[in-house]
Amino acid sequence: MTYTVVLRGEPEGGYTVLVPTLRPVVSYGRDVGEAQRCAEEAILALIESRVQRGDPVPEEDPATPLVLEPHYLFPPGVEYDTAEIVLTRVSVSVPAEEAAVA
Repeated sequence: MTYTVVLRGEPEGGYTVLVPTLRPVVSYGRDVGEAQRCAEEAILALIESRVQRGDPVPEEDPATPLVLEPHYLFPPGVEYDTAEIVLTRVSVSVPAEEAAVA
């Protein structure tokens, strides 16, 4: 499974990780590499949780345009430099037994 990940540069440094298709996923990394690793861990944790509960796991359709609402990207009350937005894709491997349940 592959998901688009938004890395939002924070004024104090580092990157907040957002995964639009999996809206509960939010994480943080001190640099882009760490943020991508944190994104993968957070995505896998959410998938595992959803599978254990018997909930569906949303899949991202690469043919569908991704729409990012400003209020999702930039919470009110904080000044952000929009040049510090990184869009990347993270692929995760779901163990076969978990994929079968989903």
